[in-house]
Amino acid sequence: MVRTKPLEAWTNNWKNAIPGVQARYNAGIDNADGVVEAMKAGQANYEQQMMNAAVLARRLTGLNRIDDTFWKTRAKTKGGPRIGPGMSASINEFNQAAAKNKQILDNTTLPPRTTDYMTNITNRVGAIVRALKEGWGKA
Repeated sequence: MVRTKPLEAWTNNWKNAIPGVQARYNAGIDNADGVVEAMKAGQANYEQQMMNAAVLARRLTGLNRIDDTFWKTRAKTKGGPRIGPGMSASINEFNQAAAKNKQILDNTTLPPRTTDYMTNITNRVGAIVRALKEGWGKA
């Protein structure tokens, strides 16, 4: 038998950690060096695991344990409070991306409209998608 603390102690330790967790989290981030290079170096392992049937099956196992009510509750209680601060923290990136999108669209010439709506969709919407994909180097 493994000796453990009472469940109440686990819960109290969890609750007591919350007030200082952001500072400790940030300190850990500040002390981390070479993270992106390490992630790049692990790309082959990542790709291999994403082809591993057992790893992929764990996703389905997890999904089978929840329902829409569970997902909605978690999304609202965890994601809801984070979205506004996350958007505020990313305003510079948003502005840069929006400016680039605007520049791409401002420099895109659309072909004239025709009387056929499908031709208009293909030619005009397609031109917008193509310009954005090319402008972002993803074509």
